[in-house]
Amino acid sequence: MDVSELTNKKILYVITKANWGGAQRYVFDLAIYARSKGYDVSVAYGTPGALSERLEAESIRTHHILSMGRDIKLGSDIQAYKELLTLFKAEQPEVVHVNSSKAGIVGALAARSAKIPHIIFTAHGWAFNEARPLLQKIIFKGIYALIIYLCTRTICVSRAVFRDMSWLPAIQEKSTIIHNGADRIALQSRIEARSALTNADKGGRWIGITAELHPTKRIEDAIDALAILLPSNPDLRLVVLGEGQNRAALEFKCKERGLTEHVTLAGFVPDAPSYLSAFDIFVLCSRTEGLAYALLEAGAAVLPVVATRVGGIPEIIEDGKTGLLIPALQPKELAAALKKLLDDPEYATQLGHTLSERVAADFSKERMCSKTLAVYSS
Repeated sequence: MDVSELTNKKILYVITKANWGGAQRYVFDLAIYARSKGYDVSVAYGTPGALSERLEAESIRTHHILSMGRDIKLGSDIQAYKELLTLFKAEQPEVVHVNSSKAGIVGALAARSAKIPHIIFTAHGWAFNEARPLLQKIIFKGIYALIIYLCTRTICVSRAVFRDMSWLPAIQEKSTIIHNGADRIALQSRIEARSALTNADKGGRWIGITAELHPTKRIEDAIDALAILLPSNPDLRLVVLGEGQNRAALEFKCKERGLTEHVTLAGFVPDAPSYLSAFDIFVLCSRTEGLAYALLEAGAAVLPVVATRVGGIPEIIEDGKTGLLIPALQPKELAAALKKLLDDPEYATQLGHTLSERVAADFSKERMCSKTLAVYSS
């Protein structure tokens, strides 16, 4: 179908939390792109944050669903369903595109009830891959199966995300794999970026992470790897851009291990990718990932990368060619990979350039957005 045939369609995106992470970045990029192609776009969210602020700054209409939160609370979830149902009936969008577990199940049920013709769910990852009790994992698999059945199409952000639910017949019939995409980044100068991120010594070699301080991101493994490397590399600093529930635990770990002077937890940093110029090496040590925007941004910034071999990460990083891959939950393996790059800066530079070329060729934002709009019309 020609793009001109799609103009004036109304799309309503739904997401649980309007903070700023991978799923929120995805919704923002799609909303901006869809509007540029003539769509009437709005976004519904539960908890407000950086995403809702950025959307409003771009004059994209937003709808605050007061009862929609991340935690399971039956009363609030029923009320969120009613709020969304009322919204869908009032807006009458042709496409409802839901993101995240809670928005997925509540939004898909409400969209079905409102007889929305196109209901799209993007699977950014699966909660059953996180460290949870077995019963919770089983419940989440059931919830995701219901979401997939309720929606007319499911977008998986990586082949790994698709494989994890490939046992479900509906995902075989109703799914599309569309990788996340990112553009080139306007980087600050190295000294500007470093000066903004810390009042400590601006010199030395910096290992960087951009991630929410969440248990799945395993920032503690990077701290343990730093402790291994510091005796022979006293100029090292670990800098983490991101905020989250694990801050207190990570701060305690740094203090306990005597690493406070070598670790900076910078908190939430607006326009974090522009600060990647401060880093010498980028690390992503998650225990699970769908397809990490952080790696695409590191590639756009021409940084050498060490990442865990989980989820969709190997679809971006080819070990030894576009970065180094290590097993998850293995700080000693992480330290060894970092040492390899620290000891051979020429090799590290080569990996950064190769990753940059791969990201530009295969993971553009234009490709992601245009393929997603094609799903709306299919």
